[in-house]
Amino acid sequence: MVVPTATASPRETRQTDVMKACKGVEPLEFGNQFALFHQDRQQLVELNDTARLIWGRLAAGEPIGAAVVCLIDQGAKPDQARQFVADALQRWLREGWLEPAVLPALLDGGAQTIVELSILRVGFKVVLHGATPAGVLELLAPLQGQAPEKHRLDLVGWDDRHLLLVDLRSRGLFDLDEITPAIKTALTERLTTAVADGFLAHGALLESRANRLFLAGAPGAGKSTLAMALVEAGFDCLSDDIVQVHADGQMQGAPFAPALKSGAWPLLPGLALERLPIHRRADGQQVRYLPASISIAGAGPLTHFVALSRQAEGAAELTPLTGLEATRMVLEGGLAASGRISAAEVGRLAGTLARACCYGLRYSNLPAAVRILSRIVHG
Repeated sequence: MVVPTATASPRETRQTDVMKACKGVEPLEFGNQFALFHQDRQQLVELNDTARLIWGRLAAGEPIGAAVVCLIDQGAKPDQARQFVADALQRWLREGWLEPAVLPALLDGGAQTIVELSILRVGFKVVLHGATPAGVLELLAPLQGQAPEKHRLDLVGWDDRHLLLVDLRSRGLFDLDEITPAIKTALTERLTTAVADGFLAHGALLESRANRLFLAGAPGAGKSTLAMALVEAGFDCLSDDIVQVHADGQMQGAPFAPALKSGAWPLLPGLALERLPIHRRADGQQVRYLPASISIAGAGPLTHFVALSRQAEGAAELTPLTGLEATRMVLEGGLAASGRISAAEVGRLAGTLARACCYGLRYSNLPAAVRILSRIVHG
Protein backbone atom coordinates (compact mmCIF):
# COMPACT_ATOMS: atom_id res chain seq x y z
CA MET A 1 0.00 0.00 0.00
CA VAL A 2 1.20 3.52 -0.82
CA VAL A 3 0.68 5.99 2.01
CA PRO A 4 -0.59 9.32 0.61
CA THR A 5 1.51 12.44 0.95
CA ALA A 6 0.64 14.88 3.67
CA THR A 7 -0.66 17.38 1.13
CA ALA A 8 -3.29 15.09 -0.45
CA SER A 9 -6.74 16.66 -0.60
CA PRO A 10 -9.91 14.80 0.48
CA ARG A 11 -10.94 14.46 -3.18
CA GLU A 12 -7.68 12.54 -3.84
CA THR A 13 -8.39 10.00 -1.11
CA ARG A 14 -9.03 6.51 -2.44
CA GLN A 15 -11.52 4.11 -0.91
CA THR A 16 -8.59 1.82 -0.16
CA ASP A 17 -7.12 4.57 2.04
CA VAL A 18 -9.92 4.31 4.64
CA MET A 19 -9.78 1.69 7.41
CA LYS A 20 -11.89 0.49 10.28
CA ALA A 21 -11.21 -1.56 13.39
CA CYS A 22 -11.82 -5.29 13.00
CA LYS A 23 -14.60 -7.01 14.92
CA GLY A 24 -13.50 -8.00 18.40
CA VAL A 25 -10.85 -5.27 18.73
CA GLU A 26 -11.46 -3.08 21.77
CA PRO A 27 -9.50 0.08 22.76
CA LEU A 28 -8.80 0.34 26.48
CA GLU A 29 -7.47 3.16 28.68
CA PHE A 30 -5.45 2.61 31.85
CA GLY A 31 -4.94 6.10 33.18
CA ASN A 32 -2.24 7.57 30.92
CA GLN A 33 -1.71 4.27 29.14
CA PHE A 34 -3.59 3.03 26.09
CA ALA A 35 -3.96 -0.54 24.83
CA LEU A 36 -5.87 -2.65 22.34
CA PHE A 37 -7.46 -6.01 23.11
CA HIS A 38 -7.98 -8.52 20.29
CA GLN A 39 -10.68 -10.98 21.26
CA ASP A 40 -9.88 -13.60 18.61
CA ARG A 41 -6.14 -13.49 19.27
CA GLN A 42 -6.62 -13.08 23.03
CA GLN A 43 -3.95 -10.40 22.93
CA LEU A 44 -3.59 -7.18 24.89
CA VAL A 45 -1.01 -4.78 23.40
CA GLU A 46 0.05 -1.38 24.69
CA LEU A 47 0.37 1.51 22.22
CA ASN A 48 2.77 4.39 22.73
CA ASP A 49 1.64 7.96 22.12
CA THR A 50 2.53 7.90 18.42
CA ALA A 51 0.79 4.57 17.77
CA ARG A 52 -2.22 5.73 19.78
CA LEU A 53 -2.54 8.84 17.63
CA ILE A 54 -2.28 6.81 14.40
CA TRP A 55 -4.78 4.24 15.65
CA GLY A 56 -7.27 6.93 16.67
CA ARG A 57 -7.29 8.46 13.20
CA LEU A 58 -7.40 5.22 11.24
CA ALA A 59 -9.94 3.41 13.43
CA ALA A 60 -12.21 6.46 13.25
CA GLY A 61 -12.41 6.02 9.46
CA GLU A 62 -10.25 9.01 8.56
CA PRO A 63 -8.04 8.75 5.46
CA ILE A 64 -4.50 7.50 5.94
CA GLY A 65 -3.18 10.91 4.97
CA ALA A 66 -4.98 12.46 7.95
CA ALA A 67 -2.86 10.40 10.34
CA VAL A 68 0.29 11.58 8.50
CA VAL A 69 -0.79 15.22 8.80
CA CYS A 70 -1.55 14.76 12.48
CA LEU A 71 1.97 13.46 13.17
CA ILE A 72 3.49 16.35 11.23
CA ASP A 73 1.42 18.76 13.32
CA GLN A 74 2.93 17.09 16.38
CA GLY A 75 6.42 17.89 15.13
CA ALA A 76 7.40 14.85 13.02
CA LYS A 77 9.19 15.32 9.71
CA PRO A 78 7.02 14.41 6.68
CA ASP A 79 9.07 11.38 5.61
CA GLN A 80 9.25 10.17 9.19
CA ALA A 81 5.50 10.64 9.66
CA ARG A 82 4.69 8.68 6.49
CA GLN A 83 7.00 5.85 7.58
CA PHE A 84 5.44 5.67 11.07
CA VAL A 85 1.96 5.46 9.58
CA ALA A 86 2.97 2.93 6.92
CA ASP A 87 4.65 0.64 9.46
CA ALA A 88 1.74 0.77 11.89
CA LEU A 89 -0.85 0.27 9.15
CA GLN A 90 0.93 -2.72 7.64
CA ARG A 91 1.32 -4.40 11.03
CA TRP A 92 -2.33 -3.89 11.98
CA LEU A 93 -3.58 -5.07 8.59
CA ARG A 94 -1.33 -8.15 8.58
CA GLU A 95 -2.39 -9.19 12.07
CA GLY A 96 -6.10 -8.48 11.69
CA TRP A 97 -6.47 -5.41 13.91
CA LEU A 98 -7.59 -3.15 11.05
CA GLU A 99 -9.38 -3.90 7.79
CA PRO A 100 -10.28 -1.82 4.72
CA ALA A 101 -13.58 -0.01 5.04
CA VAL A 102 -14.49 -1.29 1.55
CA LEU A 103 -14.37 -4.93 2.71
CA PRO A 104 -18.19 -5.43 2.89
CA ALA A 105 -18.49 -4.25 -0.72
CA LEU A 106 -15.68 -6.59 -1.77
CA LEU A 107 -17.48 -9.50 -0.10
CA ASP A 108 -20.77 -8.70 -1.81
CA GLY A 109 -19.49 -8.01 -5.31
CA GLY A 110 -17.48 -9.75 -7.99
CA ALA A 111 -17.07 -13.36 -9.02
CA GLN A 112 -17.14 -16.03 -6.36
CA THR A 113 -15.95 -19.61 -6.24
CA ILE A 114 -17.45 -21.67 -3.41
CA VAL A 115 -15.70 -24.81 -2.21
CA GLU A 116 -17.42 -27.07 0.34
CA LEU A 117 -15.17 -29.07 2.63
CA SER A 118 -15.74 -31.98 4.98
CA ILE A 119 -12.80 -32.50 7.34
CA LEU A 120 -13.36 -35.32 9.83
CA ARG A 121 -17.09 -34.76 9.26
CA VAL A 122 -16.84 -31.06 10.12
CA GLY A 123 -18.23 -28.84 7.36
CA PHE A 124 -16.54 -25.70 6.05
CA LYS A 125 -17.55 -23.30 3.28
CA VAL A 126 -14.66 -21.54 1.58
CA VAL A 127 -15.61 -18.56 -0.58
CA LEU A 128 -12.94 -17.35 -2.99
CA HIS A 129 -13.61 -13.82 -4.25
CA GLY A 130 -11.96 -13.08 -7.59
CA ALA A 131 -8.78 -14.75 -8.83
CA THR A 132 -7.52 -17.63 -6.69
CA PRO A 133 -3.83 -17.68 -5.70
CA ALA A 134 -1.72 -20.63 -6.84
CA GLY A 135 -1.84 -23.58 -4.50
CA VAL A 136 -5.12 -22.80 -2.72
CA LEU A 137 -7.35 -25.13 -4.73
CA GLU A 138 -4.68 -27.84 -4.57
CA LEU A 139 -4.63 -27.59 -0.77
CA LEU A 140 -8.43 -27.82 -0.60
CA ALA A 141 -8.87 -30.63 -3.16
CA PRO A 142 -8.43 -33.62 -0.77
CA LEU A 143 -10.77 -31.98 1.75
CA GLN A 144 -13.76 -31.45 -0.52
CA GLY A 145 -17.05 -32.97 0.57
CA GLN A 146 -20.33 -32.17 2.23
CA ALA A 147 -21.05 -31.99 5.95
CA PRO A 148 -23.13 -29.67 8.15
CA GLU A 149 -21.46 -26.28 7.86
CA LYS A 150 -19.69 -25.16 11.01
CA HIS A 151 -17.41 -22.42 9.74
CA ARG A 152 -16.89 -20.14 6.75
CA LEU A 153 -13.67 -18.81 5.26
CA ASP A 154 -13.49 -15.92 2.78
CA LEU A 155 -10.46 -15.03 0.67
CA VAL A 156 -10.56 -11.53 -0.86
CA GLY A 157 -7.97 -9.96 -3.13
CA TRP A 158 -6.99 -6.47 -2.03
CA ASP A 159 -4.03 -4.19 -2.81
CA ASP A 160 -2.03 -7.00 -4.53
CA ARG A 161 -2.49 -9.24 -1.50
CA HIS A 162 -5.29 -11.24 0.06
CA LEU A 163 -7.46 -10.75 3.11
CA LEU A 164 -8.48 -13.91 4.93
CA LEU A 165 -11.67 -13.90 6.99
CA VAL A 166 -12.85 -16.70 9.27
CA ASP A 167 -16.54 -16.53 10.10
CA LEU A 168 -16.46 -12.99 8.65
CA ARG A 169 -13.72 -11.85 11.05
CA SER A 170 -10.38 -10.78 9.59
CA ARG A 171 -7.38 -13.04 10.13
CA GLY A 172 -5.12 -10.56 8.40
CA LEU A 173 -3.60 -9.52 5.09
CA PHE A 174 -1.26 -11.98 3.37
CA ASP A 175 1.17 -11.98 0.48
CA LEU A 176 0.53 -14.45 -2.34
CA ASP A 177 3.04 -16.99 -1.04
CA GLU A 178 1.65 -16.77 2.51
CA ILE A 179 -2.05 -17.29 1.92
CA THR A 180 -2.19 -21.08 1.45
CA PRO A 181 -0.44 -21.86 4.78
CA ALA A 182 -2.68 -19.26 6.45
CA ILE A 183 -5.79 -21.06 5.17
CA LYS A 184 -4.50 -24.38 6.47
CA THR A 185 -3.80 -22.83 9.88
CA ALA A 186 -7.29 -21.32 10.05
CA LEU A 187 -8.94 -24.61 9.07
CA THR A 188 -6.87 -26.50 11.63
CA GLU A 189 -7.73 -24.11 14.45
CA ARG A 190 -11.45 -24.27 13.74
CA LEU A 191 -11.31 -28.04 13.31
CA THR A 192 -9.83 -28.37 16.78
CA THR A 193 -12.82 -26.63 18.35
CA ALA A 194 -15.42 -28.48 16.27
CA VAL A 195 -14.52 -32.19 16.39
CA ALA A 196 -17.01 -33.78 18.74
CA ASP A 197 -15.77 -37.38 18.82
CA GLY A 198 -12.57 -37.87 20.80
CA PHE A 199 -9.70 -35.43 20.26
CA LEU A 200 -7.00 -34.43 17.79
CA ALA A 201 -3.33 -35.34 18.10
CA HIS A 202 -0.23 -34.20 16.25
CA GLY A 203 1.40 -36.93 14.20
CA ALA A 204 1.49 -38.72 10.88
CA LEU A 205 -0.80 -41.68 10.17
CA LEU A 206 0.03 -44.26 7.49
CA GLU A 207 -1.47 -47.53 6.37
CA SER A 208 -0.12 -50.61 4.58
CA ARG A 209 -1.60 -54.10 4.24
CA ALA A 210 -4.26 -53.45 6.91
CA ASN A 211 -1.62 -52.16 9.34
CA ARG A 212 -1.93 -48.61 10.65
CA LEU A 213 1.21 -46.73 11.78
CA PHE A 214 1.31 -43.56 13.91
CA LEU A 215 4.51 -41.48 13.70
CA ALA A 216 5.01 -39.17 16.67
CA GLY A 217 7.83 -36.76 17.40
CA ALA A 218 8.75 -33.19 18.24
CA PRO A 219 8.80 -30.54 15.47
CA GLY A 220 11.81 -31.24 13.28
CA ALA A 221 11.77 -34.98 13.92
CA GLY A 222 11.01 -35.56 10.24
CA LYS A 223 7.47 -36.94 10.42
CA SER A 224 6.33 -35.50 7.08
CA THR A 225 9.57 -36.34 5.28
CA LEU A 226 9.54 -39.92 6.54
CA ALA A 227 5.83 -40.23 5.76
CA MET A 228 6.46 -39.25 2.13
CA ALA A 229 9.43 -41.61 1.91
CA LEU A 230 7.12 -44.39 3.15
CA VAL A 231 4.60 -43.42 0.46
CA GLU A 232 7.34 -43.97 -2.12
CA ALA A 233 7.86 -47.39 -0.49
CA GLY A 234 4.19 -48.33 -0.96
CA PHE A 235 2.44 -46.99 2.15
CA ASP A 236 -0.69 -44.84 2.06
CA CYS A 237 -0.41 -41.54 3.94
CA LEU A 238 -3.65 -40.72 5.77
CA SER A 239 -2.22 -37.58 7.40
CA ASP A 240 1.18 -36.02 7.93
CA ASP A 241 0.08 -33.67 10.68
CA ILE A 242 -3.30 -34.17 12.39
CA VAL A 243 -4.86 -37.41 13.61
CA GLN A 244 -8.28 -37.82 15.19
CA VAL A 245 -8.25 -40.17 18.13
CA HIS A 246 -11.86 -41.33 18.34
CA ALA A 247 -13.58 -41.91 21.65
CA ASP A 248 -13.21 -45.67 21.15
CA GLY A 249 -9.44 -45.34 20.60
CA GLN A 250 -9.48 -45.84 16.83
CA MET A 251 -7.58 -43.35 14.69
CA GLN A 252 -8.30 -41.40 11.50
CA GLY A 253 -6.18 -38.93 9.55
CA ALA A 254 -7.22 -35.40 8.63
CA PRO A 255 -6.42 -35.47 4.88
CA PHE A 256 -4.69 -32.12 4.47
CA ALA A 257 -2.17 -32.08 1.64
CA PRO A 258 1.19 -33.08 3.17
CA ALA A 259 3.59 -30.18 3.65
CA LEU A 260 7.32 -30.60 3.12
CA LYS A 261 9.82 -28.03 4.36
CA SER A 262 12.76 -27.01 2.20
CA GLY A 263 15.21 -29.30 4.00
CA ALA A 264 13.22 -32.32 2.84
CA TRP A 265 13.12 -31.43 -0.86
CA PRO A 266 16.52 -32.89 -1.86
CA LEU A 267 15.79 -36.05 0.16
CA LEU A 268 12.78 -36.99 -1.97
CA PRO A 269 13.83 -36.63 -5.62
CA GLY A 270 11.22 -39.12 -6.80
CA LEU A 271 8.34 -36.75 -5.95
CA ALA A 272 9.34 -34.09 -8.52
CA LEU A 273 8.85 -31.37 -5.93
CA GLU A 274 10.51 -28.72 -8.09
CA ARG A 275 7.29 -28.50 -10.13
CA LEU A 276 5.23 -27.40 -7.12
CA PRO A 277 4.82 -23.78 -5.92
CA ILE A 278 6.70 -22.63 -2.84
CA HIS A 279 4.72 -21.23 0.10
CA ARG A 280 5.87 -19.36 3.19
CA ARG A 281 4.45 -20.22 6.60
CA ALA A 282 4.02 -17.78 9.49
CA ASP A 283 7.20 -19.17 11.08
CA GLY A 284 9.18 -18.25 7.98
CA GLN A 285 9.60 -21.84 6.78
CA GLN A 286 9.22 -22.51 3.06
CA VAL A 287 6.98 -25.48 2.23
CA ARG A 288 5.55 -27.32 -0.75
CA TYR A 289 2.20 -29.15 -0.59
CA LEU A 290 1.62 -32.59 -2.10
CA PRO A 291 -2.16 -33.15 -2.47
CA ALA A 292 -1.67 -36.22 -4.68
CA SER A 293 0.25 -37.97 -1.88
CA ILE A 294 -2.66 -38.13 0.58
CA SER A 295 -5.15 -40.99 0.91
CA ILE A 296 -8.56 -40.80 2.57
CA ALA A 297 -9.73 -43.53 4.93
CA GLY A 298 -12.11 -43.90 7.85
CA ALA A 299 -11.24 -44.66 11.45
CA GLY A 300 -9.41 -47.87 12.20
CA PRO A 301 -7.41 -49.62 14.93
CA LEU A 302 -3.76 -48.74 15.36
CA THR A 303 -1.22 -51.54 15.01
CA HIS A 304 2.09 -49.68 15.30
CA PHE A 305 3.31 -46.57 17.12
CA VAL A 306 6.77 -45.09 16.53
CA ALA A 307 8.23 -42.03 18.27
CA LEU A 308 10.85 -40.39 16.04
CA SER A 309 14.01 -38.51 16.96
CA ARG A 310 16.64 -37.42 14.48
CA GLN A 311 20.38 -37.50 15.05
CA ALA A 312 23.19 -35.95 13.03
CA GLU A 313 24.93 -39.23 12.31
CA GLY A 314 25.12 -42.84 13.38
CA ALA A 315 23.23 -46.03 12.78
CA ALA A 316 19.47 -46.11 13.28
CA GLU A 317 18.41 -47.45 16.65
CA LEU A 318 15.01 -49.00 17.38
CA THR A 319 14.01 -49.43 21.03
CA PRO A 320 10.78 -50.77 22.56
CA LEU A 321 8.34 -48.37 24.20
CA THR A 322 5.69 -49.22 26.75
CA GLY A 323 2.06 -48.41 26.11
CA LEU A 324 2.27 -45.88 28.95
CA GLU A 325 5.14 -44.02 27.26
CA ALA A 326 3.31 -44.00 23.95
CA THR A 327 0.08 -42.77 25.55
CA ARG A 328 1.93 -39.92 27.25
CA MET A 329 3.45 -38.85 23.92
CA VAL A 330 0.08 -38.77 22.16
CA LEU A 331 -1.47 -36.75 24.98
CA GLU A 332 1.34 -34.19 24.91
CA GLY A 333 0.11 -33.08 21.49
CA GLY A 334 -3.58 -33.70 22.10
CA LEU A 335 -6.28 -31.05 21.59
CA ALA A 336 -9.94 -31.48 22.55
CA ALA A 337 -12.87 -29.28 21.54
CA SER A 338 -13.79 -28.82 25.20
CA GLY A 339 -10.19 -28.09 26.15
CA ARG A 340 -10.12 -31.31 28.16
CA ILE A 341 -9.47 -34.92 27.20
CA SER A 342 -11.63 -37.16 29.36
CA ALA A 343 -10.33 -39.95 31.54
CA ALA A 344 -12.50 -42.40 29.60
CA GLU A 345 -10.90 -41.32 26.30
CA VAL A 346 -7.43 -41.70 27.78
CA GLY A 347 -8.35 -45.14 29.03
CA ARG A 348 -9.46 -46.31 25.60
CA LEU A 349 -6.38 -44.75 23.98
CA ALA A 350 -4.21 -46.59 26.50
CA GLY A 351 -5.96 -49.84 25.58
CA THR A 352 -5.29 -49.20 21.89
CA LEU A 353 -1.59 -48.53 22.48
CA ALA A 354 -1.25 -51.48 24.85
CA ARG A 355 -2.30 -53.73 21.97
CA ALA A 356 -0.06 -51.96 19.43
CA CYS A 357 3.64 -52.50 18.78
CA CYS A 358 5.33 -49.39 20.20
CA TYR A 359 8.89 -48.24 19.51
CA GLY A 360 11.23 -45.31 19.62
CA LEU A 361 13.36 -44.73 16.50
CA ARG A 362 16.54 -42.64 16.44
CA TYR A 363 17.83 -42.18 12.92
CA SER A 364 20.02 -40.05 10.69
CA ASN A 365 19.55 -41.81 7.35
CA LEU A 366 16.14 -41.64 5.67
CA PRO A 367 16.38 -44.87 3.61
CA ALA A 368 17.50 -46.78 6.70
CA ALA A 369 14.48 -45.51 8.65
CA VAL A 370 12.17 -46.57 5.80
CA ARG A 371 13.66 -50.07 5.79
CA ILE A 372 13.25 -50.44 9.55
CA LEU A 373 9.64 -49.23 9.57
CA SER A 374 8.73 -51.40 6.59
CA ARG A 375 10.18 -54.39 8.39
CA ILE A 376 8.37 -53.86 11.69
CA VAL A 377 5.03 -53.08 10.02
CA HIS A 378 5.10 -55.92 7.51
CA GLY A 379 6.72 -58.47 9.83
